Amino acid sequence: METSILIARILSTCYLAFALGVLFHAKYYQRELPKLIDNKTVVLYGGFMGIVLGFLILHNHNNWNNDWTTIITIIGWMGIIKGVLLLVFPNHINIYKGNILNPEYQNKLIVPIALVFGLVLGYFGFMN
Repeated sequence: METSILIARILSTCYLAFALGVLFHAKYYQRELPKLIDNKTVVLYGGFMGIVLGFLILHNHNNWNNDWTTIITIIGWMGIIKGVLLLVFPNHINIYKGNILNPEYQNKLIVPIALVFGLVLGYFGFMN
């Protein structure tokens, strides 16, 4: 359970920092995110990091329990899948570019999801 709590704390901090950053500095993210997506090196690096971090999570936490810790396992698998997709299909990120960079999409979907994940994982990581 200690591993679950540590990973929950790390992921919670990342999700909440990103969501709050987008909320409080939307113009900054609208200006800088296209630069990241257009940079092929960053896309490849993101693919490698997704695979590495996903495997690190799963190596230490591949639990399919009927409790909150399953969320962490799913996030690990999503990281691996995302990483593989970015490396196998690096140009396909342009398909999603319009949605990812759309401020309305960010405010109505990405930020709320990041806030919910951050708050839920923060609750289990810091309140246990």
